[in-house]
Amino acid sequence: MAMPLRRARRLALRQEGTEHLAMERELLAHEIRDLCEHTIHEAEFSARNMLIFRLYFDHDLSANQIAQCRGVNLSKAGVEKVINRLKERIRSMVAADAPGAMIQ
Repeated sequence: MAMPLRRARRLALRQEGTEHLAMERELLAHEIRDLCEHTIHEAEFSARNMLIFRLYFDHDLSANQIAQCRGVNLSKAGVEKVINRLKERIRSMVAADAPGAMIQ
């Protein structure tokens, strides 16, 4: 059974809009990651903290998984504290660069 032309056009436009939103979301995520990388380098985080940051945000490891990695030498609670400190430091550095901006 053939789909009416009008309905097919609506579906095509909806799909195109969804693809556009996905591309925008991906671009925004890339820009945020670049901003974080820039901020991290300016803040001169320790090698261990950089490792924790990347494992958590880039590789989606949990605090518990990171705590088990060789070289981290922290408990799960310790890793969570580092992650929270890093997030707060990045937020404060970004806010200092962009007054009036609030990152949640």
